[in-house]
Amino acid sequence: MAEPKPLTYDEQKAAEAAFVGAPSNPKWTEAAQLLYARLSATVQTRSKETIGTSTGSAIHDGNTTRR
Repeated sequence: MAEPKPLTYDEQKAAEAAFVGAPSNPKWTEAAQLLYARLSATVQTRSKETIGTSTGSAIHDGNTTRR
């Protein structure tokens, strides 16, 4: 497996923004824009999955402990 390359400054900022839900910056490089788009979509999808499964199942089965 190839060694991963370090993120550029723009890519780091894009990743941080995606994780906290901040907007994209049009001044970022194309690579940073792509990183932001992919991370934002993944974070949003996982957030919906987590909310639907952990909260929903705790309510339905009466178990109030976190899973």
